Amino acid sequence: MIRLATVLIGLLAMAAEAGERIALYSGAGFHALSIDEDAPPMFLVAATDDQLGLAPESIRIYERWLQAGKPVELHLYAQGGHGFGMRSQNLPSDSWIDRFGDWLSASGLIDPR
Repeated sequence: MIRLATVLIGLLAMAAEAGERIALYSGAGFHALSIDEDAPPMFLVAATDDQLGLAPESIRIYERWLQAGKPVELHLYAQGGHGFGMRSQNLPSDSWIDRFGDWLSASGLIDPR
């Protein structure tokens, strides 16, 4: 079974081969993020019904990245809960990993094969 971490590690490895950095954070510690001059592009995904309440924090991080003039993309799903990852729930959030791959490709972080 392919796990979310396996997919993300693979995608990050492809980005690293291209000499790029991307920001990848879990909900923990969002409030402590600093935005350095060389801050990498950010992809955020969350569900509004996240039990830890990460949707509002995701919006704040998006706004901070945007105000700093850094590349950022935000996807909020109405349903998915916390840690929706790669499990199928028959919800729109099931395809978040496709949006992440699209973003990596459109950002030039991976070769779209």
